Amino acid sequence: MSKKKSKRKSPALRPPPLSGLDKAVYVCLFLADLALLFGMLLGLFSLQQKIAYADPTVMCSAARGSVFWAAPFLTVFAIITMGGLLTAYGDKKPIFGKKGIPYGSVHYAPVYPLFMKDRPKPYVRPSEKRYRRFILRLAVGALAVTLLLTPLALYGRSSLREDMSITVYSVFNREQRRYGQEDIDTVTFAIHRRSKGYGLTLRAEIRTKDGRRYDYGGTGDLDTLLYIKSHVSPSQVRYRWENRLEELIRRKDFTPDEAAKVRALFGKA
Repeated sequence: MSKKKSKRKSPALRPPPLSGLDKAVYVCLFLADLALLFGMLLGLFSLQQKIAYADPTVMCSAARGSVFWAAPFLTVFAIITMGGLLTAYGDKKPIFGKKGIPYGSVHYAPVYPLFMKDRPKPYVRPSEKRYRRFILRLAVGALAVTLLLTPLALYGRSSLREDMSITVYSVFNREQRRYGQEDIDTVTFAIHRRSKGYGLTLRAEIRTKDGRRYDYGGTGDLDTLLYIKSHVSPSQVRYRWENRLEELIRRKDFTPDEAAKVRALFGKA
């Protein structure tokens, strides 16, 4: 008995190569997407600052869990946009096309440049259409839900005012706690080294009598820090990592006046 020859499945057609222009466009789109993400993040921080310092009596403000509420939207946005760009680039979806390429010929997969004149629509199976609609709805839904959470990243904060009172706000911009100057237990001034040793920053940590801490990290206004120190009892003042004082002065390239202020802040005047 003769054996039946098995039918070989014809290999899938490859898409035509991308032109240099299309590759450059993909790189520009990817960089623009990154810039948009960083722009949204910077815009978020800018809005936080405007809200926090809308009251002119506020000296220092520290956000509380802000990025947590914005992270879902930024993550979903990055996955959708960057994932879409990387998928399109990997599938060699042409944008302007390449001269000399016979798009639609039997030698290549049926893909056509986005801006091709009289661009034909390739056949899409009904099941594929349903799948694409499902993915689109899922993406839009995820963006909408996470976008609704993003405003919660704007309001959670603790604010230190000129009368040395501290007000703690929830993510709904409602006052949760308020401390007067008499509720302050200690104030610690510290020279903090950033992660991986890059740069030094000044921090003012206020501990209240109920054991809570409010850290105004990165506070660089020496006049504000001296104001805080002058409005509490010397017995309440603490120092941390003051051995980094001269390194801070050197790295920040402080003027003689600024150096004198930061020394006075740490009791080294």
